[in-house]
Amino acid sequence: MFRPSEIVLVSSVTIFLLYKLWSKKQKSSRPPLPPGPPPEPIIGNFRQIPQSRAELTYMEWSKQYSKYTLLISLLGAPVIILNSAKSAMALLDKHGAKYSDRPRMEFYAEQGWTHTLSLMSRGPTFRKHRRMFQSEFTKKNCVQYRGAQEEGATKLAVRILENQEKWKDWIVLFATTIILDITYGIKAEGPNTQMYIETAHKGSNAISNGGQPGASAVDVFPWIRKLPHWFKLIPSLEFARKCYPDVTAMHELPFVGVKRELASGITKPSFVHRMLQQIQDPKLEKHENPEEDVTEADIKGAAGALFVAALDTTSATIIMFVLSMTLNPHVQEKAWRELDTLVGRDRLPTLNDRERMPYLEHMLQEVYSCDDRRLISVGIPHKSSEDDVYDGMFIPKAPDLLIYHPSSLVIPNAYAMCHDTSLYYKPEDFEPDRYISAEEGGRGEPFPIGHFGFGRRVCPGRYLADNGVWIAIATILHTLKIGKKRDSEGREIIPVPEISTGITTYVAFSFFPLIGFDGGATCGG
Repeated sequence: MFRPSEIVLVSSVTIFLLYKLWSKKQKSSRPPLPPGPPPEPIIGNFRQIPQSRAELTYMEWSKQYSKYTLLISLLGAPVIILNSAKSAMALLDKHGAKYSDRPRMEFYAEQGWTHTLSLMSRGPTFRKHRRMFQSEFTKKNCVQYRGAQEEGATKLAVRILENQEKWKDWIVLFATTIILDITYGIKAEGPNTQMYIETAHKGSNAISNGGQPGASAVDVFPWIRKLPHWFKLIPSLEFARKCYPDVTAMHELPFVGVKRELASGITKPSFVHRMLQQIQDPKLEKHENPEEDVTEADIKGAAGALFVAALDTTSATIIMFVLSMTLNPHVQEKAWRELDTLVGRDRLPTLNDRERMPYLEHMLQEVYSCDDRRLISVGIPHKSSEDDVYDGMFIPKAPDLLIYHPSSLVIPNAYAMCHDTSLYYKPEDFEPDRYISAEEGGRGEPFPIGHFGFGRRVCPGRYLADNGVWIAIATILHTLKIGKKRDSEGREIIPVPEISTGITTYVAFSFFPLIGFDGGATCGG
């Protein structure tokens, strides 16, 4: 007779051997993993990846190992880097259901972004937030916001003319006041607007300087979030905790203001007013699963996400446009000529003019995909929920249980996609004419992808943001000439960008505007 301990031992050994045989068979029967740089024991490629501009390293590795997909290892967990538009569209768009999840962003959760759609893991809350945005910010619905965007663009140009030294502040103010109005019904001239703007900037600073999502020590080892607040030896954790009050205030203050207005019977055509009125409607049908019902916390989180995303991406893109025009005056003049011909000098451009201006459209696409000071680099990580095969290579499902948290990630490298020499001739050059179709005598290079995300994670507010950027750059080009600032001896100063390492990349430099292209007057300098 076998003793119980012997039965347990034999059973355990048998199960282990059967598992190893099954695992070996699975590995031998499945396609190979994507190629990549050799990992070091335990830590993988951790030491080979730079803290900033990792997209450049990924692009160089793609030239050596695989143009389309690249495998790296972080502490033993596979990370798939997508270096081409072809692979990104094949996996993230066509197989979107498998890649619509996110790993938990522990660092940003510690900051207070737990209800931010772009960082949220898939589940009932994600579905609720996506439904809210998709119903509110369709291409058709965004037409109602054109008036506010056009008025804001006019004020932006006037402010730059009146005080060109604060041009960057005016761009940020343009983005902030418009999204405050759309999200909360808060007007630029309101009594508490300045407080809301300052709060928004602090929240924006938190997310813009937080580093690449999923790459901090807090993300890799989530248990360190439980360390006491007096523990100051982990910079990322300390920074996240320092930002928490600002992020919380950014969500709370304008939201509480809207609730106070509704309680007083004041209604406005804003996102938060409408959503709060909907959930308070007694006729609203409830879902069978209570987790599917929208709550005040959902609306507050969604509004905060909309607020900071529009502020960050809109202002950063317009700032990049100004830099691009400073460095490429021939492009600026050609765009101005198109505006001068089609709009004339008796009025300002409107969003209704957009379809008649192909060069300005191509220029905007080139801003989205400009040179090495670009706004887009590596996208926010996706998480694979199922095993997949692409181009004869195996893409593994993200493991559910890990001692550490990097799991199996799929990361689009938008920078490499925009520098793909098989698609773009001299991609480092700022050349809007690259998009002219072959039928019209051009090369017909494709518009860049990735600026607003991929697949089921594409930004639901992209139409609103795109309209805001277009009308801002059209109005600036129609009224101002952007040039290099000069030093005390009259020599031109070449702008040098300063790039942050968060979700959005920023630049900082000086410029001065001129009125028109026919020998207009200098407004500063």
